[in-house]
Amino acid sequence: MDKELEESLKECGMKSAKARCIAALADHDELVGKEIQAATGLPQPTVSLILRGMAEQGWVESRKAKNRGSTGARAKAWKLKGGPARVIHEASLQFLADLNKHEVAVERLLRIKRRYEELVQ
Repeated sequence: MDKELEESLKECGMKSAKARCIAALADHDELVGKEIQAATGLPQPTVSLILRGMAEQGWVESRKAKNRGSTGARAKAWKLKGGPARVIHEASLQFLADLNKHEVAVERLLRIKRRYEELVQ
């Protein structure tokens, strides 16, 4: 798993579990859920929720995987849609948009602060 990618995503504000899933998938063409669990140390329900959310964002895609020795239902194989570089780019754009929102909010707070300072004078 790409630890540098994981840490960079977290430093930009991404939740740890999502960053771990992206970092795990970045190192492979595709992984089934159990392989993502093993790579990240996350429980199955967490992995499923994260993958579902990233699928809604258009960051991952899945297909039915070939059974790997099991006789049960076929697992889904997941991969980063468009590859790691595309997903990293999309995450970067999202972080920049969030940063801009925070900058606007801080500017608004500073204007309000000045207004209150003027009332005290």
